[in-house]
Order: sequence, then C-alpha cells, then structure tokens
Amino acid sequence: MTAAGCDHNRINTLTREALAAQGLVMGEDYESLSVIFPAQKTGCAWAGLGSVPGPYTWINLYGTAGGLGVLGHEFGHNLGLGHQGRSMCTDGDLVDCTSNGTSAKSLMGGGGPAAGFSAPEMIRAGWLSGSEAVEVDASGTYTLRSLHGAGEGTRALDIPMGEDRLVVEYRHAAGTLDGAIEGVHAYRVPKGAYGSSALIDMTEANKTVANDAATDADAITAVTDTASMVSVAVVFSGGGKATVKVSLDGEKLTAAPSAGKTADANPAPAPEHTGSDTDAGDGAADATEVRSGGSAPAEDTTDLAATGGGSNTVPLAATGTLLVAAGAGALVMMRRRRRA
Repeated sequence: MTAAGCDHNRINTLTREALAAQGLVMGEDYESLSVIFPAQKTGCAWAGLGSVPGPYTWINLYGTAGGLGVLGHEFGHNLGLGHQGRSMCTDGDLVDCTSNGTSAKSLMGGGGPAAGFSAPEMIRAGWLSGSEAVEVDASGTYTLRSLHGAGEGTRALDIPMGEDRLVVEYRHAAGTLDGAIEGVHAYRVPKGAYGSSALIDMTEANKTVANDAATDADAITAVTDTASMVSVAVVFSGGGKATVKVSLDGEKLTAAPSAGKTADANPAPAPEHTGSDTDAGDGAADATEVRSGGSAPAEDTTDLAATGGGSNTVPLAATGTLLVAAGAGALVMMRRRRRA
C-alpha cells in the first residue's frame, strides 16, 4: 500500500490484483469494492473518496479509526448522490435564495449517520415507492408520515416547480434516526436531479448537527415560489405525522395556526455528538470533486467526490458484504455478486 502513495487509481489497481491472486475477480465474484487503509501508509489529505456514481470507495483512516459517517457518505456517492447544500430563502419566496453551508439533514449534508438520507436522495436511489413518494399534479391537502418511521403511507411529496422539483418530507425520531431532526422540510431539486437537491431554509437559525438550535429550527411552515405559482403550507406537524396543503395555481398559502412547531410529548434524546459537522460524518462543506484518471479501470473514470476528516469506529462487518485482508495494512470491503 505504501508503494501506491495517495494515487487512488493505483490503490484500487493493487487491491484488485491482490484479490485476483486469491481467485476473486471484479464483476464475477463481487460488484463493488471499498478499500480501507491507514493514513500513515498513503499520506492522503482526504478522509474518503467515492465514484459518483460507481462501485468504488476509498476510506482513509486518520490515526486508527474512521467514521461510519464517512463510509455511509461515500456509499451515497456510489448511488449517484452529491453533497447536499442549504439554500437560504429568508424573505419567504424561493425566487430569491442564496447557498449557505450544508443541509445537516443527510449523510450527504453533514448530518452524520444519525440523519440517514433525505427524501430526494431516497427517490434518487429508488428506495421510495410511488405511493410513498407522491407526484403532486393538483392542488390539495396531503398527510405525511415520518420519512424513516415504520408503517405505510406517504413519506414525501414531489411537486413540479417550473424546470425544478420541490420535494417535501416530514422528519420525526424513528429508531436510531432523526433524534435531532423534527418537522416538515423542503428541498429544491434542480431540473429533476434528485441527487443534487438542496435544503430550503426560510429561517436564520442555521441549524447544524453541532449547535443547540431546536430540532425543528429550520422546518418550514409555508413556502412560495411566485415564479412557478407554487405554494406549500403546513396545516399540522407533530407526533409522527404532518398535514400539508399544496397550491399549484398561484394562491399564496399561509401556515395554519396549528402548524406551529409542535414539541413531541416524549421526544427522543438527541444523539451524542462532539466536534464539527465535518466530524459528523462527511465534511461536505470542505469537500471538492475531482475527475479520476490514470490506470484505473473503465468504471473508475466517473467523477469522484472527496470527503474531509472524520473519526469514529470503522465498521468491520456489514450486511451483504465480505471483509477481507488485502495486505500492507489495508482492509477491503466487497459486495458479493449475486449468482444467477
């Protein structure tokens, strides 16, 4: 591994050669490959790298451990997801917004593993069925269940907004997810690119994983896009469900009095977190995208997304994966190829 330096293509090539020597061939015995290696062996400045989309990830261990958030973030890149940003629209209209930081609502936006993925990202990955992600084609009132909660029902509204889409979700604590996220949230999807969505924030709270802002500090109560004549207002939100009204005909909706950010009678404790949002699992704010080159295989010529530092405990096993030693202090996580 030391011989490869920080050449991710070379690291990938040497790893596949070592696996081939053991009789394991890419495309025949496994379909994705994650190489986990100590920083001391390579001197890489990034914590993680993933093909966007594609089958390869590289996880660089700072010291002796690497974060679960970094691993999940890079797998998100493999699914075709970019870094999820935050769009500040404090004047109440979506025609006048500025980009500012990350969403803190997703593994792809500095939210760490306790946030999971957001609704537009789950739509991009194909994880929401047609009844769970409803494409709105008429004005009306809709009921949402919590995005990650158990049971059946609508989890997201997918609303046309000119050339873009507006995805609305309801977040509420469910198992190990969303203990620090509550309320109805909205995302702009540029020209149908669900993997490039951005959180719409109508407030100035700047809610992040690390600060002490309320769990629903940046939840919406009403949003309007005058350019596309779309308006959304929250009728009720809390206790595991939300009611949302949508207008597609130019009517500017306002939040109902009961849409006030309702505190759960028995809120789940927020997940423990120390450090910056970068440490929460991905460091998307400081990440850059680069194009791969060199001697990597054809599948490796897709875009790569680099991730900043992070440190927790590296998972040594995962459902549906095989973890093997690859020599020179590296670990390799492979997803087995399904046999016909």
